[in-house]
Amino acid sequence: MRTLSSTLTAAQIARSIEPLWRLALTSGVGSATYNEDRIISVNHLEEPFHGAATVVLDNSDRAVPSAFRGWKAVLSYGAKGSAGDERSACAPMYVVDRLEHSSEGVLTVTLNMQGIADELSDDKASKQHTQLS
Repeated sequence: MRTLSSTLTAAQIARSIEPLWRLALTSGVGSATYNEDRIISVNHLEEPFHGAATVVLDNSDRAVPSAFRGWKAVLSYGAKGSAGDERSACAPMYVVDRLEHSSEGVLTVTLNMQGIADELSDDKASKQHTQLS
C-alpha cells in the first residue's frame, strides 16, 4: 500500500487540482524521464498481481529514442500543492512494445508496459516467486 504525504493528500482532494504525472525509464545503458509536457495520455491498471500501462508520448520533435523495449518503467502520479510538485511512484513495469504513429503535423510514440508478475506469467514461470521489498 502506498503512503502519501499530508500535503499531497490535501492537494488531491482540493476543489481545484493541477495533476502531475511522470514516466521514468531506465536500463543498463541509459535513462529517460517524461513529464506532463510530453505525455499525451496514460491508461494504467495496477492490481496486486497484475500491472499494465499504455503511455502515448508526443514525438513531434523526434526526441524520443527508439530503443525502449525491455527498459524498466515507473509511472508516478501527483499534484501541485502547498509543498510544490509532489508525486507518488507506482510499482515498476517493463516496456514490452513500442509503436510509432503519425498524423498530419503530429508524431506520437506509444509504449506498452506490463508488471513483473505478468512478465513471469509470459515466461511460463514454473517456480513460486516471492518479491522482496
